Amino acid sequence: MNYIQADSLLTSLAPPGSAFVEHSRVVAEVATKIASALAEGRDGIDIEQIRVNALLHDLGRARTHGNYHGWVGYAMLRHRGFADAGRGCITHWLRGLTIDEVLTMSGARPKFIKRVFEELDLPRMRVEDIVISVADFSVAHTTIVSLEARAEDLGLRYGNSAWLARNAELAGEHRSRIERWSGRAFTQIIPEASRGAGHIVVPDFIKNKS
Repeated sequence: MNYIQADSLLTSLAPPGSAFVEHSRVVAEVATKIASALAEGRDGIDIEQIRVNALLHDLGRARTHGNYHGWVGYAMLRHRGFADAGRGCITHWLRGLTIDEVLTMSGARPKFIKRVFEELDLPRMRVEDIVISVADFSVAHTTIVSLEARAEDLGLRYGNSAWLARNAELAGEHRSRIERWSGRAFTQIIPEASRGAGHIVVPDFIKNKS
């Protein structure tokens, strides 16, 4: 699946006016810039694959905005024969958490979570998973901001929790890896990522949707 096909699929499955569609497009562009920076000094970076996975990371929100939207998106793509394009749906949701952390913080059924981990070889995070993790955590609605500002925004909308705190910590670790791999500060790759929470622009039609 290429980006044009992925965008067409996203548009066809999302309810009209879905806020997460534009959020996903911005995340895809951020992920593409990060991947391009890594590809300058690292072999094996599939920029198109990363762009597609980033675009589709929130596809599950076409069906639900609940805690399991990551799995729903993956299942939707797997059902259509595009499981590889759905990996980002899962990894941006679990972000490298161990199975014990997920069970402790989410209250999910152990049998279900074990199945997810086994099917996608988790908690191992591939390079593309780390890129999408950071890209998603750098975009509040449709505004590129710092990871700290994104965490603040999520806390205000959903409430502070151990899950959010751990996700923010992991996103920070992933950003540090990108900096090591690329040899550049993250704000050199994505200058807008230095913005604080005061720069977040929330469109009128967005109501806790991205």
